[in-house]
Amino acid sequence: MSGRGHTLAATGILLTGILLGSLMTGIAAGHFEPSVRHLIKHAEKVFFTKKAADRRFVAVQRLAPGVTITGALGGQVSDPGQWEQVVSFPAKSRKSLADEDINFPTSESKAIIAEQSEECTGTAAQPTAPPGMVCIYASSSPPNTMGLDGEILPGASHRGFVVRAIGDAGGLMGVFGTWAYTEPRRG
Repeated sequence: MSGRGHTLAATGILLTGILLGSLMTGIAAGHFEPSVRHLIKHAEKVFFTKKAADRRFVAVQRLAPGVTITGALGGQVSDPGQWEQVVSFPAKSRKSLADEDINFPTSESKAIIAEQSEECTGTAAQPTAPPGMVCIYASSSPPNTMGLDGEILPGASHRGFVVRAIGDAGGLMGVFGTWAYTEPRRG
C-alpha cells in the first residue's frame, strides 16, 4: 500500500471513530440524532475551519527583547573553494544586523577567523551573546579550512545570518559549532 493509501486508510478509521464516538455519546446523554449531515457539520467545525487551524498553529512574529536564542550550525565539503550556510532565526529581530554584529570569540585559537569580538565570551557548549550581536562558536573545523567568516543575510539581515568557510586545498573543509543572539531591549 502506498503512502497515500495509508493516509486514506488512517483518515477512514479516524472518521469512523468520530462517528461511533458521537453516536455513543449521544445515546449515553439521552440524545440521539442519527443525522449524517449533523455529524459532517460538526466535523467541519472542529477539523476543517481556518479558525480551528489558527488556534493550533500560532507563529511567533518577533524575538522577545532581552531573550537569547541559540542554535547549531555546520557542514563540510570535499571540494576546495567555499562552503556557506544560512542560519535562520526562529522569528524576526527588531534589529537589522550589520556585518560587524556577526563575530567569533577572540579565544578561538585559529587565526583564520575574519571577525572576532571580546564580547563573545561563551563556548560552543555554552553559547552566549551580548545584545544585538551574533556570536559563533566553532567546535571543530576540518584541517583544510583556511578561513571562517560570519556575514549578513542579504536582503533579510533581521532574520538570520550566513556562515562561510573557505579552503584552498583538496580535502574536507567547513565548520561545526553553535551560535547565540540576544535581542536588544527597547530603549
